[in-house]
Amino acid sequence: MKPETAAKMKYGVWGLICGAVIAMIIGFAWGGWTTSGTTQTMTKEAVLASQAAICVAQFMKQPNHEAKLKELEAVSSWQRAEVIEKGGWDKMPGQAKAGYAVARACVRPPSQIRPQCGDPSPLVRTIKYIKLNRRPLHPLVSWP
Repeated sequence: MKPETAAKMKYGVWGLICGAVIAMIIGFAWGGWTTSGTTQTMTKEAVLASQAAICVAQFMKQPNHEAKLKELEAVSSWQRAEVIEKGGWDKMPGQAKAGYAVARACVRPPSQIRPQCGDPSPLVRTIKYIKLNRRPLHPLVSWP
């Protein structure tokens, strides 16, 4: 192999390596690429957030949900998940038993599920929305 060819090959290989590293840095930083672990975590958070919304909807379908909300507010914050479990609102349709994470997500602020602004819990936020707008949050949710 000629020395010119060897030098060209050397610089070509180094160019490929540097290009691949730069592409990965740009892809993960700005391109939206994620690892499988990050994707699994994001999926679990999304499922938990949707189950918390279902928990709120089941709570709101109760005929005496305003009285139950006052009971829930009277209980200390670390016992609210137990109240939700006893009421059975954390069980998803078709489930025999719910996980404790759903009850906790139903009563705690979304900022503790996925860091954002200091929002109130989904239950309190939904009730405030209904009181302000005098209509359900979603047209498919029926209210008693």
